[in-house]
Amino acid sequence: MAIFAIDRNTKPEDAMYWHVTGKHPHPQIDTTEPNCMNQIVEWIRDDSVPLLQKVGMAALGILSTLAIGYVVGKMFLVTTVVTVITLLWAKREAVETDRKEAQMIEEAKTAEKMLAEQRAALEKVKELLGGNEAYEALPNLDLGGRMGDRGYIDFLEPEDLAHPLMKGNDKFGRPFFALKIHSNDPVPAQGVLIGFQKYTEGGLWVYKGTNGRFDEIKDREFNEIRQIRTNQHPAFRLAV
Repeated sequence: MAIFAIDRNTKPEDAMYWHVTGKHPHPQIDTTEPNCMNQIVEWIRDDSVPLLQKVGMAALGILSTLAIGYVVGKMFLVTTVVTVITLLWAKREAVETDRKEAQMIEEAKTAEKMLAEQRAALEKVKELLGGNEAYEALPNLDLGGRMGDRGYIDFLEPEDLAHPLMKGNDKFGRPFFALKIHSNDPVPAQGVLIGFQKYTEGGLWVYKGTNGRFDEIKDREFNEIRQIRTNQHPAFRLAV
């Protein structure tokens, strides 16, 4: 995840992008366009051309230019210098292109890993809420595009839930679930507990529990959710 400092000079839309994706709001874009240098770079990087052949062709071109320059004059000597510089620059560009390709491959592997983590985390949540079939049968809660200040789904009130347990996806595509609960006090109070995928990628889920804080869903949080869902919690139960 890219490091992005949020301060008073940060645009609100950039801060929201960071909160829901965990990424810098301005990813680097490769604006390289086809040109003569790129063609030389591709020739240098072409594995089908043997290295000795490349060196030989480059040396032959330089020697030929030097010979002609010796006979004709300085213009060809200047051309020789330019040719050498161009080849050296092309070699540098070839190395940089290889680096970028390796980076792209690494980023693709990272994205694949994060997708696998995302799927595994969702399956764990489904199991927590009664299994895949029970999860899919849960009524959908349409947020209508609403979103908290930090990208958190922390604005739901009991009247927003037509059922005790609901699921959905926010406008960024992050899945979530919400539980409408009653306390077991003589005069019961209502509230909403909610868990959701924190970023648009990856498997990190957070949960706003009975302590009123957002925490990563771990054993304690799983245990609380399971107890409330099955009406075994000592202080809270699902609303009916």
